[in-house]
Amino acid sequence: MKEKRILLLIILLTGMILPEIKAQSLIIQLKTGNEHIAALDTVQKLSFLSDDLIVSFNTGSSDGYALTEIRKLYFQTPVAIGENSLENNGLLIFPNPAGEYITVQGIPDNAGKILIYRTDGKVVCTEIVTSGNARINISQLNPGLYLIYVSGRISKFIKQ
Repeated sequence: MKEKRILLLIILLTGMILPEIKAQSLIIQLKTGNEHIAALDTVQKLSFLSDDLIVSFNTGSSDGYALTEIRKLYFQTPVAIGENSLENNGLLIFPNPAGEYITVQGIPDNAGKILIYRTDGKVVCTEIVTSGNARINISQLNPGLYLIYVSGRISKFIKQ
């Protein structure tokens, strides 16, 4: 039981620590297959009482779930990414979603380098750039959402 509490706490903290990930809903999936969905802006706090997870809402009400009955607890995040355009921040990244390579256009002169970050803030790729365009090999990256930083400009792409 202690391992389940620790795992649930890690999952909850991960959702709070990663500022780039803006979760929209808390989803509690029970072993019966039922899912209980709560919009995060309505949740005041999550706590543990004995062997239960307590979800307290802004309205003053609360729901309790036995830890032994919870199959999965997760945050639903948007999976679509708006199309990048030069009007947004000057960077155009394509294809998006991408496979092995991305092309970045609109890089400012004297940018020096491009940094690619995972959503947890770790730099996973650094590329030196000398022109307004760059083709970057991303085949070594795991599938997921990434952020690109170039001279104060930030954009995002999905690696398939």
